[in-house]
This record gives sequence, structure tokens and C-alpha cells, in this order.
Amino acid sequence: LQATRLAEKLRRSLLRPYQVAGYLADPGVSVGIALHPQHGDSVSALLRRSELAMFAAKRRGGGIVIYADREPVARPDPADVERALAQALRGGSRAPEIWVRPQLSLDSGSCAGAEAFVRWRQPGFSVMHPQELFRTAEKAELIRPLTELMFDRTLAYLARRETPGPALTLSPPPQLLAEPELGDVIAARLAASGVDRSELLLDFD
Repeated sequence: LQATRLAEKLRRSLLRPYQVAGYLADPGVSVGIALHPQHGDSVSALLRRSELAMFAAKRRGGGIVIYADREPVARPDPADVERALAQALRGGSRAPEIWVRPQLSLDSGSCAGAEAFVRWRQPGFSVMHPQELFRTAEKAELIRPLTELMFDRTLAYLARRETPGPALTLSPPPQLLAEPELGDVIAARLAASGVDRSELLLDFD
């Protein structure tokens, strides 16, 4: 299809990493396609169905999806998800990832900072967002290893920066506040990484 070829061309151009004030942005791209008149005869119908196709592409981890009338949605068993998360945190495949999102100043248009947050691509299912991931980790008693992975990967990212930039804000699980050794965990990982403490901010909101 011509629409698929054009979408793939646009997707490849957007997938190129780029630098923003010292931060490396490595975007992911998901494209949903709805065709006229097969999938709708109005702008609103086509937009709605292309959005549904885009969400299907996101569930698959990115790529291009053409709208289907009945898009199958698999619902994983919670116990299977917890076991898969435990395996991922032990060094298995598809470990949780740290994503970095630049924060721009509306006044100047310059990069005022950046936010680091965790996402997990569940094997065979959709990308799990932070709050859902934190709840799953809490139920499986995996908050501590998840937090350690988040700190290690965020600090490794900061250590790789080629040029200094604004501080990076990391949002760990709020459940971590109940850990009595929180300060020791942070201090130990900062010392091991060689990253200056001024480069990292924590937000437990």
C-alpha cells in the first residue's frame, strides 16, 4: 500500500537519535492507518480508527498497523505478569527500560531539564506504564530490585553524557519511601557511578 510505504518512510526519519541540551533522545514511533472509504467516510471516523490502530501498534512495541474492525486484545494473567517481571529483573529478557523525556521552557524554547521514567514491554503484551508497573512490583515484592535497576540505568545514562546538561529528574516508586535504607541505597549507587549528585533529582510524587 502507498500509505504503508509513506508511513514507513516517515517512521524511519523520526527514529534517528538526536541530542537535546546534552541528553540523547532515542524516540520510538508507532503509526496507525485508516483508509477511505474502507474504514470510514468522514474525517472524525478515520481519525478515531487510525488512533485505535496506533494503540495496537504501541501494544506490539512500535511499527505500523492498519485498522482492523476487531483488533484482538490479549489480557495477561496477573500471576504470569509478576513471574515475567521477576525473571526480567533477574537478568532475563525484556528488562524494564528507562525512557528520558526533555522538558522545554515555554518562554525561551530551550531545554530546562529532563525527566527519566521507567517503562516495561511485557513479553507478548502492551507497554506497562510506571504506576501500573510499581503496583505489580509491590504485589510481587519486587520494589527493591526494580528501584535498584532504575537507579543503575539512570546513573549509567548520566555517566555517558558527552556534554553537561540540566539535572535529570527520576521518579522512583513512592513505595520506596517505606524503606529505612533509602538514603544508603541512593548514596551507594551515586558513589559507584561517579555522577555528581547535582545531576540527579528525585520526585516521589
